[in-house]
Amino acid sequence: MLALRTLPRDVAAFTGRRTEVARLLAAVRAADPATGHPIHTVDGMPGVGKTALAVHVAHRLAGHFPDGQLFLRLHAHTPGRRPVPAVDALAQLLLGVGVEPRSLPEGVDARAALWRDRLAGRRALLLLDDVADHAQLEPLLPGAPGCLVLVTSRRRLTALDGATPLSLDPPPPDDAALLFTRLAHRPPGTATPSDAAAVAELVELSGRLPLALVLLAGRLAHQPHGNVRDFADRFAAARDRLGELVAGGRAVRAAFDMSYAGLPSERRRVFRALGLHPGPETDPHATAALAGLTPARAGAARADTAAGFLASLD
Repeated sequence: MLALRTLPRDVAAFTGRRTEVARLLAAVRAADPATGHPIHTVDGMPGVGKTALAVHVAHRLAGHFPDGQLFLRLHAHTPGRRPVPAVDALAQLLLGVGVEPRSLPEGVDARAALWRDRLAGRRALLLLDDVADHAQLEPLLPGAPGCLVLVTSRRRLTALDGATPLSLDPPPPDDAALLFTRLAHRPPGTATPSDAAAVAELVELSGRLPLALVLLAGRLAHQPHGNVRDFADRFAAARDRLGELVAGGRAVRAAFDMSYAGLPSERRRVFRALGLHPGPETDPHATAALAGLTPARAGAARADTAAGFLASLD
C-alpha cells in the first residue's frame, strides 16, 4: 500500500475551536492502536467549519499514521453534483492505494472487501468529508484496528455503531471576530473602538458562521484602505445579505439551498410555515395551524425539522 498523503492544506488562519481540537486529539492519542481507533464524526450546519476542523486535526495527527493520510470528498451537498456512490468512492480509494484499474472488482461488496484487506495491519488516517448518510459511509470503513476515520456530515449519523460524535455550533463572538480580523488583514491591536464595534456587528449579522466570515473578510482584505465601519454599514443595509456572501464557487446561499432541497416535502412545508411565525418560539399547535397538519404530525415534523435543518440541516 502506498503511503499517500492527500490531505488538503491546513487553514493558515485556523482560529479558535480549542476545546473541540483538544477533545479530538486527546481521544485519538489515548486510543490503543492494537484495539482500534474509534470513528469520530463531526456534524453541524453548513458553513460552521466542519471540514476546516477535521483537516486541522488530521494534520496534527498525521505523524501517528505513517501508512498514509487520505482525504475523500463525498459531495453530499455540492451544488450541481450528486453524492458519490459508495461503489465509486471505493474505486477512488483503491486506485489511490495502488490497485490497478483492471484489478478493480465489480460491486460494492467486493470492493469493500478488497479495501478492508488493503488496510489490514496498516496505520492510516482516512478523512471522509461531506458524507450523505450511513449507507454511503459504511462500506468505506476499515475492518481492522489501527486506522483512524474522521467523518464530516451535516447529518447526525446516529446509525453508525461505535462512532464518537462531535456537533459543531458557530464559534463564540470573540473567536469569530478574531477570525474575521485575521482574514481581513486588520490586526486586532490596530483596531479603533469604532472598528471593533463594526466587526462585532458583522459577526452577528453573519450568524457567526465561519464560511460567511471568510467570504466577507476576503472582500475587505482586497480593500486595504477601506473603512471597516463603512463596510459593516453597507452589509447591514443590503437587502439580500445572502447574495452578498459569495466568492467564486463558494456561497452561503448555495450551502443552505442544498440542505433545504434535501429535506422531505413535509419538512420543507413545515420549515416554510415556521418562517411565517412572527415570534421567536412556537409550539406544535401553532405549527399545525400554520402548516395545515394535525398537532401530532406537526410536532413530529417540527422536531425533525428543527433537529435536521436548524441544528445540522439533516
